[in-house]
Amino acid sequence: MTTISRQNISDRKRKDIGERRLKITIEYSAQIRHAIGLSEETISLEDSQLLHDLILHLAEKHGQPFKDLVLDTKGNLSRMILASVNGEQVRVGTSAGLKDGDWVNLMSPISGG
Repeated sequence: MTTISRQNISDRKRKDIGERRLKITIEYSAQIRHAIGLSEETISLEDSQLLHDLILHLAEKHGQPFKDLVLDTKGNLSRMILASVNGEQVRVGTSAGLKDGDWVNLMSPISGG
């Protein structure tokens, strides 16, 4: 017979909590898509993330071309970027929470003449 101690249960719970991940699909439009060479990707993040956390993660992953288009001088989402979560536009400066399976769209303005 195997004895399970409280410590073993506690360790298991911590391990389970540590393994919780969110899968988020990001769709890139216009100049962002061109700059990073992707139209869409699915990434895995730690549980309980905000849209701002996702943007910073993507900036680190995709480097300067992404940062130049998406972030302002303070490292926040630029007012020139339209962001939506599951089809609902998110205003710059709001701290929208993300859930597993969310679909995020980042779009830069298109200009022409």
